[in-house]
Amino acid sequence: MEDAFAAAAALNAAGFGTTPAKRGSRVTPARERLEWTVFKLAGDAISMAPFFIQWGDSTPHPSGTAPEGCVLERLVVREPEPDRLRALLDALDVAGVAVEGGNARIEAGIRCATRTAVLATAH
Repeated sequence: MEDAFAAAAALNAAGFGTTPAKRGSRVTPARERLEWTVFKLAGDAISMAPFFIQWGDSTPHPSGTAPEGCVLERLVVREPEPDRLRALLDALDVAGVAVEGGNARIEAGIRCATRTAVLATAH
C-alpha cells in the first residue's frame, strides 16, 4: 500500500490501533527540503511491526535516487507473535514477506550482479 493514510484506515478497520500521524521534515546537504508524515501501531504488541511513512507531494521518494542493480530476493521476519504480524500484513495486502515465529529478527537476501548477501539484524 503506497498511501500511508489508507494503510492507517485498513489497520484500524482490522482492529489494530495506530498513533496519530506526525509531520516531519529536514533539509539535505544539497539544500533539498524533504517532508513526510509518519505513524506506527499503537502500543507494542507486535515487536516487528513496521512504521509507516507518507512522503510529501514535493518530496521525491528515496527509491528514485537509490543506486540500481540490486534485487531483494527474500525477506524473512521472525516475530514472537507471528500470527498477529501475519494478520497485520494481510490487512495491508502485503505479499512476499515470510513471517516465522522466534526471537525478533529481520533477514534480507539481496542479490547484486553475481553476488548474494544476507543481511540480518536483531530488533
